[in-house]
Amino acid sequence: MPSLPIINLTSVQFIGHQSPEVIFYLPNAPILTHDWQADDLGSVDKLIADNGNHWRKIIVIASKLVAINLSNWREIKPNLLSSSIRNTSGHLKCALAIVPSPSDNHPLSTNLNSYHNDKNNPQVWHIICGLETLKRLGLQSQQFDNKVSLNQQQSLYYQEKLMFTPYLDYRQFPNNLIELARDIIHATQCQKG
Repeated sequence: MPSLPIINLTSVQFIGHQSPEVIFYLPNAPILTHDWQADDLGSVDKLIADNGNHWRKIIVIASKLVAINLSNWREIKPNLLSSSIRNTSGHLKCALAIVPSPSDNHPLSTNLNSYHNDKNNPQVWHIICGLETLKRLGLQSQQFDNKVSLNQQQSLYYQEKLMFTPYLDYRQFPNNLIELARDIIHATQCQKG
């Protein structure tokens, strides 16, 4: 079984819930102001406003993947990354993990929270978003035991609680593929409790 390689926790930065059930691994960090905090009311809207449509798509797809009831994704989006705001809409707690390029010699913005969370916790889903992130983690899609596809270009690879998906963009990760990923993620979440 592939597992996340040992990663220096000082090189991977996390944004979001302090005890996530789902971690999305991404290759690029958003631009965040010095006073931005995931727990602040409106933090996701501010992140989108400061980073544009690209990050809006990432947040929307992540919201759809973690919403217990898909029709509630719009309700959970504003507080998607918060640890302190009460989860009344029903979603899996999530965080974003920024995996830097090996050539990145500088630390990410200091206002990003470093987690000391056990990344090998068997209760946490690790969603590796896009080929660039997969490469940065030293993995290959062939290492995964399971594959589901819409077509040759749109596939999910997974094993236990580790999943490789397309990058969180609708051209690569359309709603039909989101539904397939949701089925896998939420089926195992229901089995745990």
